[in-house]
Amino acid sequence: MPKGPAVFASCILVLSGANAFQVWSVLAAFLFTDQLPATSVFRVTLWIWLLTALAVVWCGLWGGYLAVRTGTLTTRSLTAFAVMSCIVLKVSGYELGYSSVRLAITIGGGDLHVGVNFVGFLLVWWLASLRRQAERPLRPLSDASTPPAHGAA
Repeated sequence: MPKGPAVFASCILVLSGANAFQVWSVLAAFLFTDQLPATSVFRVTLWIWLLTALAVVWCGLWGGYLAVRTGTLTTRSLTAFAVMSCIVLKVSGYELGYSSVRLAITIGGGDLHVGVNFVGFLLVWWLASLRRQAERPLRPLSDASTPPAHGAA
């Protein structure tokens, strides 16, 4: 596996682990502390987010594993992980993102705001550029760079 895809697969696996820690931390804070908002909108959104965040973590772990195992970055699970990393929800003042590494902006009103994570967009761009590089065939050497054959002037 070339260096670029190997670094990308490693980053995906590390981010998936960090996202799993984030999911379990939010769940523990909800179950054992009073630090999270107590609104009904937050509780409903939290449970939907928890289920989908666990699916995103699974996509990252599975996609990273397949990337390391097969040497290709064309799996749908990597695409799902990268795209979902772009989404951020802010409910009752508490930010719930599908990526634990965020630089986000949210827009909305009332208790629910939806936003984008710019780090997620960087991840999507990186995946797309690595896929484009993998599709590009190797260029043959030009005639000018090859040494002349014996007897050629």
